[in-house]
Order: sequence, then C-alpha cells, then structure tokens
Amino acid sequence: MPTVPPPDDEQPPVGDAGFVPNPFTYHLSQAPAEPLSGGSVKVFDTRNFPAATTIVGQLVTVEPGAMRELHWHPTESEWGYFLYVPNAIR
Repeated sequence: MPTVPPPDDEQPPVGDAGFVPNPFTYHLSQAPAEPLSGGSVKVFDTRNFPAATTIVGQLVTVEPGAMRELHWHPTESEWGYFLYVPNAIR
C-alpha cells in the first residue's frame, strides 16, 4: 500500500534538486494596504514574493466616488478583474 504524504504544514517541499528556494504562495489578504486618495492598494512583486519573477499583482480598492488612475502598457498585457461589493463591511 502506498504511503500518504504528510500535510503541507508538516514538511517543506523537497525534490531531486533539494528544497524549494522560494514559496509559491503569497497571502495578499494578509498584506498591509497602502492608503491612497480614494482607496488603497496592496502589491505583490519580487520585493515581497520572490517567486513572482515575471509577474506583478495588485489589489486595488476604489472607494465610492473615486476613480482608478488611468494608465497603459504599450508593450505588455494587463488583466483586470472588477468586483462590486455593495454594502461591504470595512
């Protein structure tokens, strides 16, 4: 009978090359928000998530009546997801 691997919190991942040098998870919900005029932003990039070598992510909160900064990327793609949460508890 095959052995069952231990839960993730009991043993760090290992492979033929040894330990994984950078974790592949980042808890954006636990990151501090940088307050801005009209909302806030949480950012993950290589400064706080070393595994994100080719991507940057943001969680932008826009308060009612505010507007997200207009910008564009002439040589890169950008994905945007918008969540409307009426009567959100803050």
